[in-house]
Amino acid sequence: MPTGIGIAGVLDEDGQPVGRTPQDDRHINNALRTPGILQGAVVETSTTAMTYRVYLGVIQMTRGGDDGAVLAPVPTTTLTVAATTGLPRRDLIYAKQNDPTKGDPNNQAFYGVVQGTPNSTPTDPALPAGALLLERIHVPANSTRTSSAYRINDRPYSIPYGGTLGILHRAVDTHNGLAARQDWQTWGNGEFFVPTNRLLEFSLLTCVSTDVGASRRGTMRFNINLDGNGAGNVITSFERAYDQDWTAHHMPHVQAVSAGRHTVSFGRARVNGDPFYQRYGVRASDGGRYPGIVLMVRDLGVAG
Repeated sequence: MPTGIGIAGVLDEDGQPVGRTPQDDRHINNALRTPGILQGAVVETSTTAMTYRVYLGVIQMTRGGDDGAVLAPVPTTTLTVAATTGLPRRDLIYAKQNDPTKGDPNNQAFYGVVQGTPNSTPTDPALPAGALLLERIHVPANSTRTSSAYRINDRPYSIPYGGTLGILHRAVDTHNGLAARQDWQTWGNGEFFVPTNRLLEFSLLTCVSTDVGASRRGTMRFNINLDGNGAGNVITSFERAYDQDWTAHHMPHVQAVSAGRHTVSFGRARVNGDPFYQRYGVRASDGGRYPGIVLMVRDLGVAG
């Protein structure tokens, strides 16, 4: 039977030590955080040679399944690749923890690089088993130094289970006064990346009114869009009434999203009634500070 961290080892009735196996430790690591970079692992290109210098990093890596995860410091390394000729390619920079019990030659943690096949539309080469992709690099044709290459993926940072990524996107419409367009308009476009399946809150804070001092009213409609602006990309809709008061309404929506890069936006339009005015900044009559229209995406934690 395994024992916990911080518990002294003992001998069983046969004189054999009772404690944790390497796999027990990997299960503990896997329960604490997602695979990825905890610290460092910065990749530096060269202005004179076909090399990548990857600096000291602390990285969690997994082979998947029930194998758990290894947390390891990986030393600074310079990786050398070939120059390109008439076609571009992709290079994959990775970290890996060797394990002799799985056929590896030693137990070292190291950085490596896999060169892709040159092609007019290059694709990823295969990674070694158990490797964690750090950077996907596009190497242009006729490159003789890596400073001409560029990263085309999001770096995989590790996240503690139960932790959040905070605010992923925030767009504020600071227009104050009569809205130039009362018909349908898409606004607040942005992108965000999540390294695992996440539970997110999408919200709109809206402060609108009719003309000051006029006993008028109207209704607006809002959509929040995910991964496109078409009808099939609407994840929530709502309407709100407005009148002469500078009233702010907060409309949240919670939804799970898959790991990867996403886009977000919102649409708005007057449905009926009098024209709407956006209210942002300090109102001279009372010194109050008003928020305008704010789209925000906030991470709530791991989904599932």
